[in-house]
Amino acid sequence: GQNFLIDKNILKKIVATSGVTKDVIALEIGPGVGSLTQFLSVAAKKVYCFEIDHKLEALLEDTLEQCDNTTVIYADFLKQDLSEWYAPLQGEEIKVIANLPYYITTPIIEKLIVWYVTDQPNLTSATVMMQKEVAQRLAASPNSKEYGSLSIFIQLFADVKVAFTVPKTVFIPAPRIDSAIVQLTFKQDNRFESYEAAEDFMQFVRSCFATRRKTLVNNLKQTFETTTIIEALTAENIKEQVRAEQLDVNQFMKLFERLNSK
Repeated sequence: GQNFLIDKNILKKIVATSGVTKDVIALEIGPGVGSLTQFLSVAAKKVYCFEIDHKLEALLEDTLEQCDNTTVIYADFLKQDLSEWYAPLQGEEIKVIANLPYYITTPIIEKLIVWYVTDQPNLTSATVMMQKEVAQRLAASPNSKEYGSLSIFIQLFADVKVAFTVPKTVFIPAPRIDSAIVQLTFKQDNRFESYEAAEDFMQFVRSCFATRRKTLVNNLKQTFETTTIIEALTAENIKEQVRAEQLDVNQFMKLFERLNSK
């Protein structure tokens, strides 16, 4: 499932977009053949890479021979205890860079967010290559067809920017669709005491989007009394006929807090 990025100009652009400097530790997820890793090694204070495929070990050893500040950890990132990994680096600024297989993009981002909320590491950003379609969903604004619960979940914890698109022709083998580089800049004001509290909020958001064509009132009346929902909407100056895709992250937060305070 891996597509290796080989265009040097694109690789340089990713590193520049990530903002990695000699004061920063780069955490790369899925280095592949090490093409991007080499550029990160030049730019960063230190580079840590998580690679799940042991078959790439000999190739990476050769590719990264001159990269003295780079450590490759052969492990499944999704199963890694990031608290344990980060413990010796306590306080160091971390920037994540990843060219991910499409099928694990969302689980990887979710793991980073759980780590960010739970342990509060000095994680400032993630610069991630993903399917262009998914990138548009992450960065979507209210009143667009791409906007949904995934958009809200990501935007709750990070400012999202689609930096640039990457054509399929710069990969070996070439994927069928274009990709995009998305930069997530993690918000410093953590609104939740725990990830469990954040999950409660997201369950509420998913209920709001249960049937997109229905109004918010109709979607939520399985959980709350209709009069209670209308009172909460009125208190927040939101029209009764509103649909979920019309509300922004802050409006969802206020509505959630109001409904759950009753």
